[in-house]
Amino acid sequence: VSIDQIKMVNFRSHEKTALTFSSGVNVIWGENGSGKTSILEAIYLLSLGRSFKTSRALETINHNANETLVEGLFTINSEHETICFVQSKEARRKIKINDVDVKARDLIGKNPIVLLSPEEQKITKGFPGDRRKYLDKLYATVSNKYLKTLTAYTRILKQRNALLKTEKTEPTLLVWDEQLAEAAVKVWSEKKELCQKFKFFL
Repeated sequence: VSIDQIKMVNFRSHEKTALTFSSGVNVIWGENGSGKTSILEAIYLLSLGRSFKTSRALETINHNANETLVEGLFTINSEHETICFVQSKEARRKIKINDVDVKARDLIGKNPIVLLSPEEQKITKGFPGDRRKYLDKLYATVSNKYLKTLTAYTRILKQRNALLKTEKTEPTLLVWDEQLAEAAVKVWSEKKELCQKFKFFL
């Protein structure tokens, strides 16, 4: 997988920017505030359908515009694919692959991407929970199957915990406990399988 080109229109400080990348290592450099991080954010956005800087896509729109567009040309399995992200102030975001509307989850696994920033130091210096969250995010990025399994587990856990706050817990709680146990086994099994695959890169 490689990204060949990217176009940003009214994305952060980029009113209209087009870049072409080489097949090897690419270095992005420039003055402070010139939009280097925004380029990485745009690539991340096209890879996962969300920003790593904000949970509100509206914040990526240039303050002088009503809409932002990010479009990238990728080579995936020797074939070219165009991924487009559009966010306006009046409407919900739109994501397209080769002009076909898709959801953000459909991007998972197409362009596996890992972000390492100063904030990620908590992976090594933070709590075990921080490392688990990072690995969950990493595995979900490369495996749509793991993302669905983890999402199902999280949903069951939330519903079970919500039930604990009510007065009526039996026998419904037993049902949720069984579902939670089954989901946890699936998460662990898939996580173990992915861990074995990642050992190759260590």
